[in-house]
This record gives sequence, C-alpha cells and structure tokens, in this order.
Amino acid sequence: MIHRIKIAIASSIAAKSKAIASLLRLRRIRSANGPSALGQRKKEAHQRLEELERWSARATLLILFGIVVDIATVLYVPHERAEIIGALIANGLIGVGLIIEYIVILRAITASGEAQREADERVGIAEKQASEANARAAEAELKTEMLRAELAWRRISREEAAKMTEVLGRADLPKFGLRIFHVSGDPEALTFSQDIADVFRRNGWPVLFVATSQTLSPGVMIPLYAAPHLEACGVTRMAFQNASINFVGGFPVDSGGMMMASGDDIPGPAAAIYVGSRLPPKLSPPAATQTTAANP
Repeated sequence: MIHRIKIAIASSIAAKSKAIASLLRLRRIRSANGPSALGQRKKEAHQRLEELERWSARATLLILFGIVVDIATVLYVPHERAEIIGALIANGLIGVGLIIEYIVILRAITASGEAQREADERVGIAEKQASEANARAAEAELKTEMLRAELAWRRISREEAAKMTEVLGRADLPKFGLRIFHVSGDPEALTFSQDIADVFRRNGWPVLFVATSQTLSPGVMIPLYAAPHLEACGVTRMAFQNASINFVGGFPVDSGGMMMASGDDIPGPAAAIYVGSRLPPKLSPPAATQTTAANP
C-alpha cells in the first residue's frame, strides 16, 4: 500500500508540474501579445486569446481532478480491479486535460502570431501615413516659402551691391549719370529704385529719380540709347549682369503723362532704368525672357 501511495504521489506531482509548466507557457504567450505600439489590436484576436486562456484553466482543473481521483483510488479502494478502473479513469482525465492543454497552447501560439502581424500591419500603416503627412507638410512649407519670396518686396542685397560695385568701381570705366524712371504711387517700386540709386551713388554716379504716371512694364528694363549714352547703358547692364539681377532690354519709353523729377543734376551722358511694378507670381515670365538681354 505504501508503495502504491508513493507511486500515486509521484505521478500526481509530475502531472501537476506539467500543468503548471503549460500554464506558464500560456502566460508568457499572453504577455508577449500585450498592447502594440499603437495600443490597439483587432478585437477578434484579443477575444480568441481570452477564450483560449479560459480553456487552459478548465483543462488544468480537469488535470487536478484526475490527480485527486487517482490518489483517492489508491488510498480508499481495497480491490485490485476497482483500483485499476479508478486509475484508468484518473489517468484518462489527466491525458484528456493534457491533450486539451496542448491544443490550446498551439492555438494560442497561432493567435499570438496573428495578433502580432495585425499589430505590425497597423504600425506599418501608421508609419506610412505619418511619412505621407510629413511629406505634405514639407511640400506645403516649401510652397509657402516660395510664395513668400515671390510676394516679398524687391531689394538690393549686400552681396548684389558688392557685385555691382565690382563693375561700377573699376578704374578703367568712366563715371556716368543714371536716370531711374519708376511708377508713381508704387512704394515697392520706389524702394527698389532707391536701393539701385544708393549703389550707383556710392560709386560716383549722380542719380535722378523720375516718377511717372505712365504705365511701365512689370520688372526692370534697361534700354540702349545711341551715342553718347550708349556706353553708360552698357556699363549699367554689365553691373546688373554681374549681380545676376534680372532685367529685360527694350526701347526707351516715349515721354508722356505726368512726370516729377528729383535728385542729382546730370550734365553728361546717362543711362536709364525703368522700374515697373513687381511681377505678379502667376504672371512671372520664364527665365529665358527674364535673364539679362544683350540687345534691345
């Protein structure tokens, strides 16, 4: 009898150890399938894991019940035949419980993989959407900066002024005069004209401003006059070219409308610059027509 009790206890402990080990594996699978990076998973996979865990608990209870029956049979059943029947039933229950536990573990592993794939898919979709949103934001920022640059007032920068001075300050080139015609009532055109005049005046050129009510073409035009003004126009164009400031060529604008002059006296040859309004963003001409022109 004592020998049978020891055997029963040993088998009970082994079965219980297997059950506990199975539960621990299932718990690890469950914890590994915690919330994804987005904190969400499909409801179906989550419910399947909970259902499998419930089945695992039932199988564990079945195993424990079989162990109890096995021990009770060994202790309290005096007949050999009844003892055998009780042991078979108990062991059968343990076997059935272990089978259920094994199936549950396999399905839990499968469900865990599906849940992980679903989480990975959600993370991938979220990353793609975030990347697309960042790209759209960067594109919108670029367009905003381009529009801001197009709408900004024209000014002569320090770098451009230095480039113009490289030509206007040359010792081998004479000093001429400059007449700047600008649209009256346009503060942006007047400001740009004053920037141009500052550079020329610093290099010894007298400058005369002429505000006109005539309609001037948008942008900057530097026409070519016949001698003796031809060289003055050429030097002025060279200064603009060296500073990469866009202008177009053309013919002098006929006098007409109301004009108001102010500035320096110009006794000798002089170049002329016509400063129209700033080019509208949607009407800006292509680079080929806006680049420096060598001929009228």
